[in-house]
Amino acid sequence: MVKLNELIPELSVSDINISLDFYINILSFKIVYQRKDDKFALISLNDSQIMIEETNGNWETGTLSYPFGRGVNFQIAVDDAYKLYKNIKKQNYKIKIEMQENWYEADNVMIGQKEFLIMDPDGYLLRFAEDLREKECPRYISSCILKEFKLKNGQTLVLRKPIVEDAKMIVEYLYTVGGESDNLLFGKDESYFTAEMEIEHIKNINESETSSMVLGIINNNIVSIAQISSPNRKRIAHNSEVAISVKKDYWKNGIGSCIMEELIKSVKDGGIIKNISLGVKASNKNAIAMYEKFGFEKIGKHKDFFNINGDFDDEILMDLYI
Repeated sequence: MVKLNELIPELSVSDINISLDFYINILSFKIVYQRKDDKFALISLNDSQIMIEETNGNWETGTLSYPFGRGVNFQIAVDDAYKLYKNIKKQNYKIKIEMQENWYEADNVMIGQKEFLIMDPDGYLLRFAEDLREKECPRYISSCILKEFKLKNGQTLVLRKPIVEDAKMIVEYLYTVGGESDNLLFGKDESYFTAEMEIEHIKNINESETSSMVLGIINNNIVSIAQISSPNRKRIAHNSEVAISVKKDYWKNGIGSCIMEELIKSVKDGGIIKNISLGVKASNKNAIAMYEKFGFEKIGKHKDFFNINGDFDDEILMDLYI
């Protein structure tokens, strides 16, 4: 039984044999069925279907002249646009618009296609498109920007919310900072997040009312990440924990202070979180001084909490009450 698509264009063609030769031998369409006496055929490529029939005076609404179908182009999905493109070029068939990658805005995302266009023997315009999936729209990325700072070294630090396209860079960032600082809870090769896991994490945190992540960006590179997290239980949802890291090459430029300022502002604006807690290595005097500058108070310690290659250090516990 032949299954027909819900929408199938039917093209009137000058010569059914010439059209069939083009669609079958050049474009790799297959004949689903045909009525030779009517000079008609239903052809398909993957999930796309087209009917072609030699002009007979029954379907024309006006005089047909080359190129047929003016003002219309038919988009046909393919798995490998470049493979089809090369096959057409080998047969010396003219390409109307050469292979290119295009991105089209659709709400908050960009839909990508690798595509090229040709004209069939009667001039119908055919666009063959390979799906490149989606990415965030630049205008949406702009809406994620929280603030910009001019740093001590003259560079511009952009603070913004993460988007799913950041996942790979975030994973690489965590792998880097884990190997260059003894002040974090993880060391080299101890960040086990994959890009797929990070994508889900970004989606979840961007939907949360009480948790958020802030990226510090310089020249399109992540140089700092901070995250504030709160539990979902209503009785304790007003409490939160904050974690912050900065790439070693960017230490002593005030980046940590910039991000902490923005995090505290977002918490105050949100109106839900009342307590911010953190833990810091006792020997990390610069970090402790920065936290105290923002009003954090020492409330206790975990003795010998850190073990850096056999050297133990305490964790200082600090709270900020909003």
